[in-house]
Amino acid sequence: VLITAEELGIQVRKLQRSGVKAVLLPFGREGFLAEHKTLDYLPGVLGRSLAARHHAYEGLYVTGTGRVTEGTTSNMFVVRGGR
Repeated sequence: VLITAEELGIQVRKLQRSGVKAVLLPFGREGFLAEHKTLDYLPGVLGRSLAARHHAYEGLYVTGTGRVTEGTTSNMFVVRGGR
């Protein structure tokens, strides 16, 4: 297990306070290779391109059932009832 950490830059702290625009992508990361750690960057490149086209900071992958799973460069965390 390898874990690295560093202090967040001031730009990231500003974005955390103000929020960012995100768009739902018309495709998910489902499929044969999605559960494997591979060098398949195509969904990420396409997702970032679509987000930029909509002037958004991030694109969010959505499954066929409408569940948001992750972002092109971010992970998703949900807070429910303060947890």
